Amino acid sequence: MTYVFCSNLIFDESSKKLARRLKFSVIQKSVNYMINTVSMVSKAKVEEVLARLDTHLGGRGEPNTRRDAFADAGGVGALLRASEAHDGESAVQRAVCAVLLNLARSAANQKRIASEGGIGRVLRAMEVHEGAA
Repeated sequence: MTYVFCSNLIFDESSKKLARRLKFSVIQKSVNYMINTVSMVSKAKVEEVLARLDTHLGGRGEPNTRRDAFADAGGVGALLRASEAHDGESAVQRAVCAVLLNLARSAANQKRIASEGGIGRVLRAMEVHEGAA
């Protein structure tokens, strides 16, 4: 029998669909954590989380599955709130812009980023941190 590991639970092969749903749930919980704690954590922690997230979402040429799941779970809004909460921190702004760029590899996410105010937020970061890039 083949098993699938997901979120500290083990399911048999016939439960792969449930495991995928739970994996999405874990993404949703991560996004919610980021939304609820972003203004209370240090800039170093936010930078670390964003760097890991950028790596997790995948690089150029990789499928958009993780990017789309993150965006579907409210990730774009969470990133924009992180940017706003750490407006004066150029390293955080750079990391947020890197993740937004990664997400924008998906056409659907480009529209989502624009509709949620991402373009304005990036322009704000560029204005405030001119010369820091």
